[in-house]
Amino acid sequence: VSEALGVPIGATICDTQAVVCHRDLCWDARWLVHSCGLEVWQFDHLAVHQDPFVPFHAVRHSSPTIDLSGGHDNFLESVRARSKNLIAQVARRRRKLTREVGPVVTTWDSADADEFAALVRWKSDQYQRTGTWDRFEREWIRDVLTELLRCKSAGCSGLMATTHAGDRLAAVHIGLLGGTGLSWWFPAYDPDLSQYSPGLIMLLDLAAQASERGVRTIDLGRGEHAYKLRVATGA
Repeated sequence: VSEALGVPIGATICDTQAVVCHRDLCWDARWLVHSCGLEVWQFDHLAVHQDPFVPFHAVRHSSPTIDLSGGHDNFLESVRARSKNLIAQVARRRRKLTREVGPVVTTWDSADADEFAALVRWKSDQYQRTGTWDRFEREWIRDVLTELLRCKSAGCSGLMATTHAGDRLAAVHIGLLGGTGLSWWFPAYDPDLSQYSPGLIMLLDLAAQASERGVRTIDLGRGEHAYKLRVATGA
């Protein structure tokens, strides 16, 4: 890679990119890049609100969000209005999972190494099935997630949530928690349980638990995937 090519901090797993500066500071994008000794700065999740970068936007994407500022009940009403059958459908699948596998329990924050390993395995398998680059092939990415899960600062910490059906792990998610925001980052589930929609069960459970803990927004990340659009209340 040329030394004149720059990428954002945490590139390939960084969901929001921007220049960190005072909001009133005036700057020029070309000047900034060249002053850093770069010929090119490649971005892929650049926030759209910084005007100096606007001429260099190629494609705009939406990052769906869940708004919990009005409380969990208001969120559910919004989902019912947009996706009339979703809440009832997930509830039916939860009951079926309970009957056929075991009682469903979602844990807000886990530190279990075996559950982390399961997420890496399931996510890697998903990347391979879909022909997507496997991020977990990079040791530094696994190290970053491990370090974030150890960090429990109020400003930014890793959060590994799990959903079990009885003694069986059904779904795992690693996200970032900071202030009143939660980032939906690395979700994975047992493919043998896909008929029960364990990922959606976990996401709806996390929304309920997040609301209880004062989280006001869940950022589902760039990409208008069908399941995101069914639960999103904004973007």
